[in-house]
Amino acid sequence: MKIAKAYAALTDDESRKNWEEFGNPDGPGGALMILAASMEFDKGHNPEVQERESDNVEIPMLIKDLPLLAEKNKERPFCHPYSVKTRALLHSHLSRLQLPRNTLDQDRIYVLSKCPGLVNEMVSCVSQLVALARMGRVAHTPTLDTVENVMKLSPMLVQSLWENKSPLLQLPHFNDDILRHCLTKKRNVRTVRDLIAMKEDDRRSLLRTLSDEQYIDVLNCWMMKTLLP
Repeated sequence: MKIAKAYAALTDDESRKNWEEFGNPDGPGGALMILAASMEFDKGHNPEVQERESDNVEIPMLIKDLPLLAEKNKERPFCHPYSVKTRALLHSHLSRLQLPRNTLDQDRIYVLSKCPGLVNEMVSCVSQLVALARMGRVAHTPTLDTVENVMKLSPMLVQSLWENKSPLLQLPHFNDDILRHCLTKKRNVRTVRDLIAMKEDDRRSLLRTLSDEQYIDVLNCWMMKTLLP
């Protein structure tokens, strides 16, 4: 049923225009916009969704910290309150913002719990549209960019990182201050592999703002990474 709804949305002229406009040249952020507009997050279709009086205060405050949210978009369903709220929660997750623990953070956790299944259905829907286009049954074939943008959603949400952010931020205790020291005239540390390749003394000097315990966390993290297939 959900795949059928997704298919209907992507074959509708207005919805397809939205997909092409927001899902293609704008990268995974466009696909994220479509994900947030899922009726799974609308209380009218899902009674598990929480709506609170505090949303009227907390959501506008959160939006001020999210410059790429496009909250003034007037097209449906992107302009619907549930869609704007869900989009704000996903943006805050990818930007690693702290949210009120008993309200918006609980909503964020709920939204993330629903995302894997919805992203899988988006991928399935796009795959079906590609197959239907090859058979001549639909006029518009999703572009490769669209397929890639949808598939990028899962790692972004799991890593809690925007696509254009440094992969080093996946490591524990890393932040923008440490990243600034990774790229200097003397250093060009852009990836976890670059960090591993450093001499121990140089690496510890680079991460000198970390405590010994935090530094061990970093070492343990990449040791686990190297053991994965």
